[in-house]
Amino acid sequence: MQNLLVLIMSGRWRATLMVALSAVIALLFLPLSSPFSYIGGAIVVLVTLRHGAEALTVILGASALLALVGYLLFGQVVAILMTGLSLWIPVYILARVLRASVSLGLTVLVTSLIALAGLLVSYALMDNPAAWWEQRLLPLWEQGQFGDPALLKQISLYMMGLMLTAWQGGLLLCVLLGRWWQSRLYNPGGFQQEFYQLRLNQWSSWLVFALFAAAAWLDESWTHLVDQALIIMVVPYLLLGLSIIHALIAKMKLRRGWLVGVYVLSFILPMQFTMLVMLLALTDAWIDYRERVPSASA
Repeated sequence: MQNLLVLIMSGRWRATLMVALSAVIALLFLPLSSPFSYIGGAIVVLVTLRHGAEALTVILGASALLALVGYLLFGQVVAILMTGLSLWIPVYILARVLRASVSLGLTVLVTSLIALAGLLVSYALMDNPAAWWEQRLLPLWEQGQFGDPALLKQISLYMMGLMLTAWQGGLLLCVLLGRWWQSRLYNPGGFQQEFYQLRLNQWSSWLVFALFAAAAWLDESWTHLVDQALIIMVVPYLLLGLSIIHALIAKMKLRRGWLVGVYVLSFILPMQFTMLVMLLALTDAWIDYRERVPSASA
């Protein structure tokens, strides 16, 4: 891994080729190959963190290569190109935010704000996003014989928020992976400490509480929009909660088995686990668990 990262960073054309190649592999072997696209996004983040605006040349070069491959293999240019740019441009912006602020917490919040803005824009531009999703999912639903179409109607109400949440998660994965690679190359151990110290502002916690209140009190015509905004906000607070858990286990010098147990629990009881971690993360802005819990050496 280390040698490959050094090779990628030894020249912009190598980084450009790897970004384009990851996107092509992701397109050729869908759907199982989608993680390859995140590797390309992480390379964009790594180059941006190291060289700033020069990373735009990597994006432009990779876009040209992807457009050429799209034309030769699929007979399409715009649609194929957008699959790359919809990831590379946002992660470039996020990497610039991280580079300028040196704040992983701020970058995480900006990611959520981008997703929330996408949700609001989609509802502003589309008459009925739920009906749009239902129309496109119905053939797949009938082909797969998934059951009552009424269930599809309920799922469609939240599809826009779910898709934006998945997109947001992909962006964050690219940022975290790129930051980790940067740490491995230029600041060993730096990413671990940065992740342990991840913090979100109190105003973002108040925003989540306000969304919960709005979901309870607003008219039904608004609740689906608010619920989707809450789904989007689960991502940053789930990440923060995991950061707190990792930091506390490290501070108390507990065995790695505790971490294994945490993640096993997340698979066995995903809903309950998410709610508990969210509560931990939301209250951290006032309680600051990492400061209150004594270290094992104290």
